[in-house]
Amino acid sequence: MKKIFPIILIVLAGIYIYKLEKLNSELMEMTKELTFEKFDNSIHPSNSYIYQNGNQKIEMKISNGKDYLIYDKPTETEFLITNIEPNDITIYGAGIRIIRNSNGILKTEITAPNNYNESDNLSVKISIEKKEKIEFNIPLKNVE
Repeated sequence: MKKIFPIILIVLAGIYIYKLEKLNSELMEMTKELTFEKFDNSIHPSNSYIYQNGNQKIEMKISNGKDYLIYDKPTETEFLITNIEPNDITIYGAGIRIIRNSNGILKTEITAPNNYNESDNLSVKISIEKKEKIEFNIPLKNVE
């Protein structure tokens, strides 16, 4: 019995530390989401979307000056990338075409297909180092 008690104590301490680390990881993820929402909803101009995590930042600007895209109309966009290696970023979604990538600015053209039916929002997904996933939901309209 005397030999089993320390083992049980060590196992319980291990379980406690594991759950504490898991909770901490979940809280960090929630903090990133809240930071993203804060920037997305209050600070950005009407034609840009911003993700920020510490000193890393991705800002998507819609070149037509609007905060939405028009179905079947090509629209140029820019992704301004700060403190992230351009090769570590993957941008994907329906109708996205890369035009140029230089000096921390990734130029794209987005043409939202008319048959895209994701509740009138185009989902632009960004993956950083295949670890972090970000999503900008851009409103879609039929005509200007």
